[in-house]
Amino acid sequence: MKTVAIYCRVSTTEQAAEGYSIGEQQDRLKKYCEAHDWKIAGIYTDPGFSGAKLQRPAVQKLIKDCSLNLFDAVLVYKLDRLSRSQKDTLYLIEDIFTAHGIGLISMCENFDTQSPFGKAMIGILSVFAQLERDQITERMTMGRIGRAKAGYFSGGSNPPIGYTYTKGTGDGRTTLQVDPYEAAQVREVFNLFLTESKTFKEICRYMHARYTTKYGDWSHVSTVSRMLRDRTYIGQVSFSGRWYKGVHEPIIDEDTFEAVQRKYDMYMGTAAGTFSDNFQGSQLLTGMVFCGICGKRYSVRSWCNHNKKLGNHGPYKRVYCCRSTGDNVRIPVPDLDALVAGEIAKLSADPDLIRRAAYPTEKPNQPQDAIRARLSDLRVQEGKLVDLYQIGGIDINMIKARMEKIHAEEQKLCTTLEKTRPQANVSADDAIDAAMSFASMPDLQSKRKILRILIRDIVIFPDHVEINWNFKAQ
Repeated sequence: MKTVAIYCRVSTTEQAAEGYSIGEQQDRLKKYCEAHDWKIAGIYTDPGFSGAKLQRPAVQKLIKDCSLNLFDAVLVYKLDRLSRSQKDTLYLIEDIFTAHGIGLISMCENFDTQSPFGKAMIGILSVFAQLERDQITERMTMGRIGRAKAGYFSGGSNPPIGYTYTKGTGDGRTTLQVDPYEAAQVREVFNLFLTESKTFKEICRYMHARYTTKYGDWSHVSTVSRMLRDRTYIGQVSFSGRWYKGVHEPIIDEDTFEAVQRKYDMYMGTAAGTFSDNFQGSQLLTGMVFCGICGKRYSVRSWCNHNKKLGNHGPYKRVYCCRSTGDNVRIPVPDLDALVAGEIAKLSADPDLIRRAAYPTEKPNQPQDAIRARLSDLRVQEGKLVDLYQIGGIDINMIKARMEKIHAEEQKLCTTLEKTRPQANVSADDAIDAAMSFASMPDLQSKRKILRILIRDIVIFPDHVEINWNFKAQ
């Protein structure tokens, strides 16, 4: 008697269609097994997961169980239930199923990969499954672009603070409507930052003591920082890093918003590639170092090399490490400081190096490909959350919280993509003077001021360190 594992999957566009629900698939596949006198070893289900990737819990468990010899074949309702990617389909069949002597059986297409005809059909059907997925993605993207160009906000179920959703009386489209209570809070945040020069933390404490929003209180600094950068408040909407004129009413006028952006850049130390004199770093290169993998800023942390087998660890030391996960390249603070100081010493010893140097003005400040790849991943996550919401059975508050985090990261990445790298603004003569005076500076902050003149940023890659200078060639 043949033993089979049943695999079922649904996603948003298919789960309402007849024959595609999880229950319907399971019922038909069980009857199919009864008709062929097959024994069911287990049922693997992925509700609300796209077939575009293999990062699905049930598929991963299925792959793991293939090595345990629990079944002779995998049975699916249709091939595209297993995967809509041609590459992933062939990987599962050739590298997982066939490698363990397991066949793949599709009930609707009526083939078995253990037969010659079934093997031939796999390649053909997987091509069409991927074609359908690509067409769905293209249609959805075009629809979202069209909505943004028409001026409608596409922020999912979470409107920004200061707005609520309302349906238009004409076309019935959902758009943003000003919430007077929250809009007053938004204006106050902009005023506190621009007019009263309060820091993010001070604004947070001030707002937290006085107001609440539909998302809770003002306990997170990130709420303030994102708000001050959000162009939705001047009547614009975005999609895929581009901004369009919106149909909703602005809360902040454009002059105020642009003034806030200039002050924000100075506050964060990013205006024209320099760092604000008000930013007093505790280390020589604090605020100047970026990750070449994900583009995020590096910070200084205490780190030790933990030995799991022995249950002990080495001495703690201060390192520069990426803020994203802390798992990217780490460099001890003395090592990177010495490397940068050594390069400046070379410039001061031979000023002609500065005169011959050319600053790469066309090179982006952040790795654009990495940012776009991350945006793509976030949109896949959005799709999965929408799938889960439509299927039901998932706490809506949990979905809202996860969607809010995704939108916050998307907004930050889109803002980064919009920025172009500023031109170098230090002459060769000024750079020479700065380089020659660096070694004689009496304290840390004086040395940092020199570095801000000479260096645009320092980018850490797995195999090298890139120092981008801030002076023009002559």
